[in-house]
Amino acid sequence: MTTKTKIKQAHNHDEAQGVLFDQERAVARRGDPKTSKQAAERVQNIRASHRFVLHLFKSFGAMTDEQAWEAYVSLRANGESSLVPRMSPSGLRSRRAEVTMPRGVGLRDSGRRAHTSSGRNAVVWEIDA
Repeated sequence: MTTKTKIKQAHNHDEAQGVLFDQERAVARRGDPKTSKQAAERVQNIRASHRFVLHLFKSFGAMTDEQAWEAYVSLRANGESSLVPRMSPSGLRSRRAEVTMPRGVGLRDSGRRAHTSSGRNAVVWEIDA
């Protein structure tokens, strides 16, 4: 059984979902471009970014991805940048997706929608209590 198969099986099993967060380093897929592989090599600890995203939602409450980015920017701007991992808007969305049910543990779709700055509907994510 390959590592990929083991992770996929664990990913599909509720009790073993912690496997996703026990991973010490990021990995790129075999077919990914060289830049993706280089980026994965530079990531030291992906668990910290997952914990930060959960902390962001615990601190600021239910919000859209756009609102989460605004909260992230405000934390960095308020002199807390040493405590806030560096991320891009797409990186923040990716980490949020990784901790969202049923894939991850911690966040869920609240069932509510809010308008983005461009007027589109967006999912309001919340802590899965």
